[in-house]
Amino acid sequence: MKGPLSPAAADLYRLNPHECPAPGALFDRFLGWAPRGGAR
Repeated sequence: MKGPLSPAAADLYRLNPHECPAPGALFDRFLGWAPRGGAR
């Protein structure tokens, strides 16, 4: 998952460096779409 996250974070920062979320918040948001607890 780090592969897509790094370029996405770089693009986000480049587009708006003054309103970028904290790295932890960005990571949580990036993984927020994934199902939790073994749901399939």
